[in-house]
Amino acid sequence: MMSSELNLSPDLLEKLVFGAADGVHVLDQDGNVVICSHVFAEILGYSFEEAQKLNVREWDDKFPKQDLIPFIKELIKSPQIFETKHLKKDGELLDVEINARGIELNGQFYVYASTRDITEAKKQKKAELYNSKMASIGELVSGVGHEINNPLAIIQGFIALIKNKYEKLNTPEAKSLTKAMGKIESSTKRISRIVADLGAFTRSEIYEKDTFFPILAMENSYRLLKEIHEKDGIQIEMVTDSDCENIAIDGSRGNFLQVFMGVVGNAKDAVLATSNEVKTIQISYGIVGNQFEVKVKDNGCGASKEVQEKMFDPFFSTKQLENKTGIGLSLSRSYVEDMNGTVDFNSEIGKGSEFILRLPISNKNMQADTADTKSLENSFTGLRLLLVDDEEDIRFILGDMLEELGFKVTTAENGKEGLDIFLNNPDQIDIILSDMRMPKMDGPTFLKSVRSHKEVKQPKFVFFTGGINIDFESQDNELYGLYDAYFLKPFDLSIVEETLNSCLFDKQTAA
Repeated sequence: MMSSELNLSPDLLEKLVFGAADGVHVLDQDGNVVICSHVFAEILGYSFEEAQKLNVREWDDKFPKQDLIPFIKELIKSPQIFETKHLKKDGELLDVEINARGIELNGQFYVYASTRDITEAKKQKKAELYNSKMASIGELVSGVGHEINNPLAIIQGFIALIKNKYEKLNTPEAKSLTKAMGKIESSTKRISRIVADLGAFTRSEIYEKDTFFPILAMENSYRLLKEIHEKDGIQIEMVTDSDCENIAIDGSRGNFLQVFMGVVGNAKDAVLATSNEVKTIQISYGIVGNQFEVKVKDNGCGASKEVQEKMFDPFFSTKQLENKTGIGLSLSRSYVEDMNGTVDFNSEIGKGSEFILRLPISNKNMQADTADTKSLENSFTGLRLLLVDDEEDIRFILGDMLEELGFKVTTAENGKEGLDIFLNNPDQIDIILSDMRMPKMDGPTFLKSVRSHKEVKQPKFVFFTGGINIDFESQDNELYGLYDAYFLKPFDLSIVEETLNSCLFDKQTAA
């Protein structure tokens, strides 16, 4: 049926069909296309001429197969907006939103509908939900991490005191005790590292676009993955390349980590699906032209040609629903492409698979955040330091360290008490060392209160915290520029000494 039979003027036809941004089509009461827009044809992957010969059931098998007139009459009364899937010419299923209404003209019934491709929108929504979930987990991890790192700092502090005492005694018992203390210290550092690596991955701030060092990001995640996967009998190895140490990438560090963790997770599933006596995952990286390349290779089950063709399709998975984790390969590729990169995949049944990520190297001039190699000089003798923490044992341990370095230490158990001490004698405080989370007045409020009293001498201000999702380096941080340095719990004497020494010269330093 042509447009003239619908009594549509050319101007009206142009506005209703060909001028629409969505894919517009009109169906007769048998489901045949009466007329459609070029956009509609493009959405389904047909030529304009082919699309005008289609029946609705060729792209939507859920469309009613019985007499359509009652269905169209319902659409006349109550137009509908709903989501469904359409089958493209090439067999791909497309997520679409349909806005349909019924029309009666000259005793004939028609469906007037617009089709909007929402595949990318659904992928974006899935990504936003995932990031929201990661942010919530990050908040939980931060709180748990703070509660873990506080006792770890106390344990490590007392270990250091015991070791310092008994290392001076040249007896078999002292040597045995010192060795035992060393093993305890090593275990506490391992716990701290795992908590810190988990926090680095779940921190919400890292999902913003910026320039970052991919190797540092991968090394943090690699340590966490190694701890987990080796317990499943998987040998996981990362081959390093010193030529890449200062390589920087423009994009979202958080999304890069999700892709990296997701690809390694797929490799883990592949090797666990085999009966191989030795299960291996090898991670390597290097520079190819002007790109940074990451390869993740496994000796797993491999993927068939059919799976390889579909593996980057949205929502495709070979996993059972209850075992599905992560963001999926479709979203991974989307993240990589958002950073102007590519994802390649090679696989052979029974021999394994290899994922290859390539990302353009940033041309920004950056230096990696490595430890300061300057020799440390103790020049703290006589400096007056206010130590603020709600944990009595932390005040005892850290206060002892600070006095050993030469500071004259005054302590307070929360920000309110610390502020009172400072305001009573501001000229008697050279440096404030404060925890972040405390009752009555927390560290950030304490800092802002100190800085608000511009009429008095301003001390150096150093944070230390067991919280692990705080991005001190972000200029979006409300405290940026107000504090002078920070370090994390648990700590030892060298970290405290290095941080405070740097604080005397640098605006913002970290350890």
